[in-house]
Amino acid sequence: MSFNGGQRTTIAAGVGLLAGGVAMGIHSVYRDDTEGALLATTVALIGLTVVRLVCARAWIRDTRDERRELALARHDADGDKMRYFALRAALESEATRTHRDLAAERSRNAAALVVERKAMRDEFEARRLEEAQEAFQTGVEMERSGALRPDAPIPANIITFPKQTPAHEPAEERSHERSREHGVVSP
Repeated sequence: MSFNGGQRTTIAAGVGLLAGGVAMGIHSVYRDDTEGALLATTVALIGLTVVRLVCARAWIRDTRDERRELALARHDADGDKMRYFALRAALESEATRTHRDLAAERSRNAAALVVERKAMRDEFEARRLEEAQEAFQTGVEMERSGALRPDAPIPANIITFPKQTPAHEPAEERSHERSREHGVVSP
């Protein structure tokens, strides 16, 4: 705590009154003077009160540094508050834009899906119609050639697999072949 010139003078006067009152009190007690002792005590208390009041006034009045620090802290807090609100507004704006973009993309995807399904359905129907036409054409050709009659000969290009025997072989030959297979016991 720093004191200016007037405060220093007042403190010096208060210390002088205090010292004078103490000295006068000691002298009055030594002389057994009660009124002088009371007066000395009063003077000492007045000096002490003056010193205390000056110190308290300087302590109370000198709040410039604290006020400056408080103003800076408030300014920083206001700046932080404004930044917070600006960032929050930007975040909400970005979230709104993202939701709007996602909704638009979902609707585009749904529309594209409908178009693709319709195209696939149309392609399926076209292929099914082609297959039906080819099957009908093949049936007509087979009917015209006589291949569908019950007494029609079996075409010569039937492929036989090694383990299968043709249906027109006698049963004896089939059983003889099976007896030669590995792990087969025949009668």
